[in-house]
Amino acid sequence: MKEMSRREFFKLSGVCGAAAVVSSIEGVEVPPPPLTNLPTLFTYNTPLKIDFLGTYADPKEKSDPEWVIMNNIALDILPPVYPIHYSKLGVEPLHGYQYAWGVKLPHITGSPTEITAVVAWGDRFFYRRFNGSLEGKRGDIVSTYAYTEQRRTYSTKIWNDLTVFAALAKWQKEHGPIMPGETFSFIEMSDLRERLHKDYKMGIATMGGGICAAVSTLSKSIFLSSARGYTEILRRYVHRPYYQYWASPLDPGITKRNSDATVYFKLDPMLKYRDVDFTFKVKEDSPAPVYLSFAAHLDYDKESKSGRDRNYDADARFSFSITVRTTPPTIDEEASLLGLRSEYAEFHEFVW
Repeated sequence: MKEMSRREFFKLSGVCGAAAVVSSIEGVEVPPPPLTNLPTLFTYNTPLKIDFLGTYADPKEKSDPEWVIMNNIALDILPPVYPIHYSKLGVEPLHGYQYAWGVKLPHITGSPTEITAVVAWGDRFFYRRFNGSLEGKRGDIVSTYAYTEQRRTYSTKIWNDLTVFAALAKWQKEHGPIMPGETFSFIEMSDLRERLHKDYKMGIATMGGGICAAVSTLSKSIFLSSARGYTEILRRYVHRPYYQYWASPLDPGITKRNSDATVYFKLDPMLKYRDVDFTFKVKEDSPAPVYLSFAAHLDYDKESKSGRDRNYDADARFSFSITVRTTPPTIDEEASLLGLRSEYAEFHEFVW
């Protein structure tokens, strides 16, 4: 990645996001187009301020903001970058500067939140010192979407998502990119049916519970890549409304209805399994074949909650991103994800 120059930073700081317009065709509301050409912020030690907008159970419930750092997670940013007085952030001035320079994150899901990345410190008119790393999007990145959660996450969900990401990374390592005209099946590529009772843990109600966070985030990333002409979603089943994953209003083109997704198996009347799958294809006229890239990060509590494997409010904040790109990942993502899973298993001490 190429770090953003001072000139590029000021150019970005002065660019406003395009106004969203909702059009209507024959009385049917059409969502505005997604913000597909945003630069990408990779959070190498960049503080993120998470303001909670409510909960699934009570949209009006408020709580104190959290500060986290998500290392190596790809996050789209929404211009402009703007100054914020330190008192409004609830922190002390850094490096003696009174103003943080922040930017909103539109492509991230989890609990209803508004997230501000503090990418620099300075005075009211200029940044003076970068905070972490602000980097421009390379040409090989088609789209990215992220997830971060703790209050609505449980420990076996963290295990299951890291497991399925590692399985998908393994498939890609063995088979290469998804070529134009080829179809991707979440269930088939992850070998989910065959490995379900061997490699996954019980979620809140089902074996492998929690991987819908992975499926729904992938669906949102594919939604963006489809808007850019690379992919086309073929099969997508949504959760019941209460369980649908939140979509940020900062990008009104992405809604729960058009991007939420789930997978599971169920028996039909002939006692045969019928897959409820998420599938997409790379368009025949796609500019290039595509790769999927997975990155994950855990921000641990001070103490483990061993024995509470399926209780909400896990003992770590779980964050990940799914990126569609035209070049292969630069690291062995399967090994990295399995290493993080082992690290978490040692910390949490699963009891079964």
